[in-house]
Amino acid sequence: MADAAWKGYRFEGEDDANKFRTFIGETHIDFMSKDKLALGMSLAVLVICLLSLLFRGLNLGLDFTGGTMIEVHYPTPVAISRSTGDTE
Repeated sequence: MADAAWKGYRFEGEDDANKFRTFIGETHIDFMSKDKLALGMSLAVLVICLLSLLFRGLNLGLDFTGGTMIEVHYPTPVAISRSTGDTE
């Protein structure tokens, strides 16, 4: 601990953290040097999503398109031409 007031105090799991740090070693990852790469990848994903919306559109369900859905159950299989004729 950097603070002198905390010297001598042992926190739960401190030994485990030290074991892990010893196993892994010191890490110095410069995340900020990768900011241009991260920005480019984020923009690429954003452009792909926008193009997908532009060309494919949204698959709107019945909730958004309006209309009525009727479910009919028959005790035995029925030809589709017969069932569509019943709803007209």
